[in-house]
Amino acid sequence: MDESVKKILIDTIKKGFTRDTEKNRKRKIIFWYDGKQAYSDTIDELSIENIEIIKYKNNSFWIRNHIENEETERNIVIYFDFDRPKGLENDLLDLESFNKDLIFNPDITTMHLNDLNLPEECRNVTKKYEKFFKNQKRREEFKNFDVEIKDTDNIDKIVTAVLLGIKSINEEEILKGIIKAYYSDEKRYNEFTKYADYEYIADLINKTFGYKLEKYDEINNLMKSLVFTYFWSSIGNQTALNKYGKYILKPKSTNVYVFVNSLMRDDTTKEYFEIVSSELEKEYDIYNILLSLEIKDYTNTDAFKCIDELILKYLVDKIRNEVGEYDYYLEIINTRETKYWNYILNNEYEFLKVSINFYKELKRLLPTIKDVDFDDFAKNYIENLSILDTLYRKLYFYYERIEDKDIFIPVRDNVESRYVNQFIRNLSIKWGNMFDNIGRYDSNKMKMQNKFYDNYIRPYKDKKDRTMVIISDAFRYECAKELADKLKQISKKSTINCILGLVPSYTKLGMAALLPNKKISRSENKLDILVDGANSSTTIDRENILKKFNEDSLAIQYEDLVEQSKMEWKKLFSGKKVVYIYHNRIDKTGEHNENDIFEACEKTINELYDLVRDLHKTFSGVNVFITADHGFFYKRGKIESYEKVEKDKSSTKQKDRFSYSNIPSKEEGIISINLNYIFGADSGYVNIPKGNQIYAQQGNNDRYIHGGILPHEILIPVIDFKSTRTSEESTKVGIAYSGISRKITNAITYLDFLQDNNVDSMHKPCRYLLHFEDEEGNRVSDECTIIANYQNTEVKDRFFKEKFVFKNIEYDRLKPYYLVIIDEETGIESSRTRFFIDIAIIDRFDF
Repeated sequence: MDESVKKILIDTIKKGFTRDTEKNRKRKIIFWYDGKQAYSDTIDELSIENIEIIKYKNNSFWIRNHIENEETERNIVIYFDFDRPKGLENDLLDLESFNKDLIFNPDITTMHLNDLNLPEECRNVTKKYEKFFKNQKRREEFKNFDVEIKDTDNIDKIVTAVLLGIKSINEEEILKGIIKAYYSDEKRYNEFTKYADYEYIADLINKTFGYKLEKYDEINNLMKSLVFTYFWSSIGNQTALNKYGKYILKPKSTNVYVFVNSLMRDDTTKEYFEIVSSELEKEYDIYNILLSLEIKDYTNTDAFKCIDELILKYLVDKIRNEVGEYDYYLEIINTRETKYWNYILNNEYEFLKVSINFYKELKRLLPTIKDVDFDDFAKNYIENLSILDTLYRKLYFYYERIEDKDIFIPVRDNVESRYVNQFIRNLSIKWGNMFDNIGRYDSNKMKMQNKFYDNYIRPYKDKKDRTMVIISDAFRYECAKELADKLKQISKKSTINCILGLVPSYTKLGMAALLPNKKISRSENKLDILVDGANSSTTIDRENILKKFNEDSLAIQYEDLVEQSKMEWKKLFSGKKVVYIYHNRIDKTGEHNENDIFEACEKTINELYDLVRDLHKTFSGVNVFITADHGFFYKRGKIESYEKVEKDKSSTKQKDRFSYSNIPSKEEGIISINLNYIFGADSGYVNIPKGNQIYAQQGNNDRYIHGGILPHEILIPVIDFKSTRTSEESTKVGIAYSGISRKITNAITYLDFLQDNNVDSMHKPCRYLLHFEDEEGNRVSDECTIIANYQNTEVKDRFFKEKFVFKNIEYDRLKPYYLVIIDEETGIESSRTRFFIDIAIIDRFDF
């Protein structure tokens, strides 16, 4: 007797009953069929303790009587030397039916059933995968596969999942796994085609997509049909694709749409979508197909990258020719922001969005540039006009990140011309006129920069609170305004004010002015600045000056601080009442690589935000002031000859943007300011070309300038950030389903969603992902994206209408399905709303 057979028989007897409905069975009656009579000669040799073995010899009456009346306790094995009879031919049918889970047939399939702990009902499907189960590693993977029940309904799925190396028997994941293996893992795909059941795979593909798979190497053709059907499903004029009908899977088009949508949004499979999309785009000349359509026909589809290329060209043409349907263009851009190719073309769309907003704001703000007094003009710049500088900065920030810039050059050049020739020229003329007859350089409403310490820091001297000052070189007002808005996400007690910077607006004077001082003076070279007679150029110099006014002071460079751990911060700041942190990215970049200046601005805003956030978290609340030594002016375009003035012949010290002289300049276009406002009597004059002009001299920076008197250079920001342990941080705006009905009756359904709050200082924008799923978490719809970023909008205008496409499957109208909303950034579920789905699913034209 084969010992392995004996072992299987013993294991069968030892195992518990598998049929829960037969709770009253106290012993096992095993029916052993041996159609090949492989064990007929050795069955008499088999002896197992507490088991009676009976050979069937047309003695069914005796067997029945013996089991029911004579031997009622022991386990019994009934051996038949023939195949299992069918139906009424089996004279022990009733007894066998009662013990149908105890059929024993020790062939390879039986061994697999026993080893895999599968019921007899799985014999046929297990036999089908005999080659698969011959391998011990695959058997172990099957045995260890994490699924609650292994039965005839899911063995095909489990085997396929094992072959594909995935952990789910979800049919969508299996189909993704097939595609993934086909395109990226030849060895696995070959193993899959060798051991998987072709009929099961072909049926799954046909059932899901309506595609008849003839052989395994057709997967690329299948993918082409899927992508083309997705394209057809999402364009406005479907008749334009009639001649490609054989590639379109109309009866299951909603299934195709949902599946391709899932492929595109899955980081592990989106590359395969891109491969096929690119192939189809070339093979069928999609670009020319689109040219025959109106733009509205393909604004909502993202099957091919050339769609975005066409849309971008359309927008560039309209914007550069100033065809003023700006709201419509923004609507198109907002739509494309939620589409697939935006992850590649985000900078292109942001560039165009900024350009549109620049034109809109320029039209609104140009009329406000008027001859008014200095303080009113400064206020208008701070509250309104600086927006144009921000948009100009953002435009070049995104432009530099665009890989293929050619088509965007006309828009860039037009914005550049408008910025310089309309905004800056008007601003410079009106602003410069105010200084022609200036008596003393000061302001009636703004505090002066050299009083910064007295006005902002000294009031904290007798308090327990630590005060920190972050000074970022050349951090102009409009950049600081963006940072201040961002800091409100950490604490609503974040405000921004403006002080009047000193002129000439350069680093050494501005840095000195921010220190505690009684007197500011110049050294012999007229550029180094003394504070109460002490040098102020280095970090150590500045710390020494701070300590004269408060011995518990510290000055440190940003680079040195961020290299330390938060524990080291606590030790470093222990006992310190005043901390000055010096940051220098913008000015350093402007002096050495001026074309990267706006990239430096963006990095500075992010670095300062991160620094304040870390200080807030490390010290459970802080008082932080963020300011600058001076601002800057920058324009990207060519510096024209009229923007340079000849060297001041009376100057005692000449720089690019200013000169010193003992007498005021008489040259036209030069503003002369008496320096007695800061250095005291008989200090001479500083002479500054009006507008953004510079002195012509060899080796100077043309585009990045400071030292002058433009509002960009002298209106200095002061961000006042306060936080405590209990500071209320801003939250993200939410969205919620706003409809009344909780029932889906159409395969393509539009639903309305409401953004609960405006984006403001206490509410951040947020991107949400939305889809429907069943009780087991299987998705039954495509996934859409909502960018919740409405601001300054009434409730009635804060709605989103989104399209959902549902799979062509059988829905249980009595079971709940769920609309799930997920925060894209965190992956955390925001809400789950119960719906019921009652869609009549038939093979039909869904779209």
